[in-house]
Amino acid sequence: MPIVGFTWTKMDNGRVLEFAAPLAEAPEYFERNGLMPAEAVLALASECGDERRTAGCGVSASMLDRGTTCRREVLINRYMDNWVDPRKLWDAEEGTLIHHVLFSTGGLPGWEREYLIPNERHANHPKVRSPKPGVWEYEIFPGVWLSGRVDKVKDDWSELHDFKTQRYSATDRGVKHDWRVQLNAYRFMLEDLEGVTVKAMKVWKIMRGSYDHNKTFKAYSEPDQVLLMDRAVWAEGPELNGRGGVREFAQEMTQLLEDCEKAEDKEGFIRLLPLDGKAMFTSRKDPGQCKCRDWCSVRPTCDRIQIGFGY
Repeated sequence: MPIVGFTWTKMDNGRVLEFAAPLAEAPEYFERNGLMPAEAVLALASECGDERRTAGCGVSASMLDRGTTCRREVLINRYMDNWVDPRKLWDAEEGTLIHHVLFSTGGLPGWEREYLIPNERHANHPKVRSPKPGVWEYEIFPGVWLSGRVDKVKDDWSELHDFKTQRYSATDRGVKHDWRVQLNAYRFMLEDLEGVTVKAMKVWKIMRGSYDHNKTFKAYSEPDQVLLMDRAVWAEGPELNGRGGVREFAQEMTQLLEDCEKAEDKEGFIRLLPLDGKAMFTSRKDPGQCKCRDWCSVRPTCDRIQIGFGY
């Protein structure tokens, strides 16, 4: 994402204090002001960028579910310079950082880790393109270019696994709908590109900040099996959790990205989009919870362009 600097707001004896620094100066600045250690700022800054999610690229597998993808957030990330609160970014990137720890020492033989779908080995496939160096995309529907990165896939392509980090909840033990959509996207791309049949998919849930009475890190001991969806149901519906199939939303997102790419006033274009995040991630314990207020790392930029539009 085009993050150009970090910003921080805190209260001090009833006063609102604002802190901000460009990305290159942020580590020293935030440590000197007692806000965050330089090492943490550097770790976050190093994660600020995935070429697959930049201007001119298509959709990624994690963007295919209407119920968890905020259109305004996607476009702000791709087309606007952002000043981001590192505390929000930490929450958004914590899963990525945990992934780096898990993969830093390798793993079992016979598996590929952090496997890009598609990649350079598929360069000659008629439905694969490279919109920019190092980025490869597959035409999953006519005019819809898709990319993904699966955490683990067997060398014979028969099985794939994905790690998901989340807060522990005693009431949430299943496979989320957007995970099912995402993993089946990986599966369909692999089957099309490699001419194979994926026989099993699993999700390993890593629980953040949760311990049992013995102070042992709490994660589920067994992975969740992910449903191998019928391709027509995955693509077209019928209505799944009120969200419909993947094709319609993927086409909408593709058109939106293309329109924003062409727009002279990108900020004005993005401002007219709805705040999808206001309706996301509602909690039974706290009905007031939402992505906009509690999790969105581009909230400062979104707030700035929203002034005067009733947010």
